Amino acid sequence: MSSKLIGPTRALPLLAVLVACMSLPAFASAATSYSMKWTRSALLENPSKGGALLSVACAPTGTTTTGTTTTGTKPTSKSKALLCVAGDPKGNVWVTAHPSRPAKGWRRGTIDAGNAITSIACPSTSMCVAVDASGHVMHATKPLSGVKGWSKPVRVDTAMQPGGGYAGFSAVACPTTKLCIAVDNAANGQVAYTTDPTGPASAWTLATVANGVTLVSAACASATLCVIGGSERFYSIDPTGGTSAWKAAGSLSGSVAVMAALTCNGLKLCIGVGYGNAGAGLASASSSPALGASAWIGSAIGSDPPEQGAGLVDGVSCPERNFCVAVDSASNAYTSSTPVRGGWSVAKPLKKASQATISQIACNTKLCVEVDNRGTVTYGVVKAASSTSTKTTTTTTTKPTTTKTTSTKTPIPSGTG
Repeated sequence: MSSKLIGPTRALPLLAVLVACMSLPAFASAATSYSMKWTRSALLENPSKGGALLSVACAPTGTTTTGTTTTGTKPTSKSKALLCVAGDPKGNVWVTAHPSRPAKGWRRGTIDAGNAITSIACPSTSMCVAVDASGHVMHATKPLSGVKGWSKPVRVDTAMQPGGGYAGFSAVACPTTKLCIAVDNAANGQVAYTTDPTGPASAWTLATVANGVTLVSAACASATLCVIGGSERFYSIDPTGGTSAWKAAGSLSGSVAVMAALTCNGLKLCIGVGYGNAGAGLASASSSPALGASAWIGSAIGSDPPEQGAGLVDGVSCPERNFCVAVDSASNAYTSSTPVRGGWSVAKPLKKASQATISQIACNTKLCVEVDNRGTVTYGVVKAASSTSTKTTTTTTTKPTTTKTTSTKTPIPSGTG
């Protein structure tokens, strides 16, 4: 960059511009704040018959196209499509394009009989990937078309638990339709990854992250940044790079704890929530998640000791970078507009006298859907409100003036994920 001296003939015009700008009228700047309006709960499965919901995903909103214009030039656009998918312990998925509707708006299909659907990721309305407690993976390129839209389960992970039986997958994350990662419940935590989510079992590769570490959560901000967690937290800027590509990034808190859920909203926000000896509601978030443990800031969710009726915090999703929603195992919701610095709302019960002990949540910019292990799904709308602040600058001199203002437990259960 080069600089030039301002000659006498240019100095006066520049001075006039400065004076004119400083005498402009007051101007307003708008900042958007967000809140949740929870509208309805619907019973999808009968808990007295073993019905439950364990996982949920909602695809990002996007405009779909169909047909052609009358001139035959470009496709016509439809309204932004919605897609949410929930999984249960019996290998069923519940799918809807209308999550605000009651139970009849959801459609059930058995895609993995006898196996619990532990996690689902839907990077678009035209692709979802599900994993189960036995190490299987399934995908759908037409999730709304029923069972026929899903592939048959293929076993990708054969890791075993110390007492016998498959360790199984606990979480899956797909930042794009061309990349998915999944983590398992093995004592030596493994990451499975693929650049061909709709391919065969051989399209997946397994890598052991660390000995003696159990992984239960995963999230990806992009194809070049993923975070996984459990008893410890790891990140990678090369998620398909194998074991050496994953770097340790600390734990949820300084004590024994489990990071039960992770989510990222772009490269500037990743947050994990969970519980441990330090509290029933713990959070850790970062605006620079690839910088290691020092870039993560811890905070508390809920009161300590927990309020009556509260549970272990086990789910989180962020519709916006400055707005996150967490849920606990008793189906209480908590919100924060400053998720990196902390500062969470009090508990908001999503249903009366909930008897749930597991809860999960998924959001996009328009909505959030919470499910629990009593077979209930609860729908909420993300509400935006603009708060306008007015700035005024006045001066009687020819020098610019600026004004700066500032505003001032519970033991960890085994096998959760």
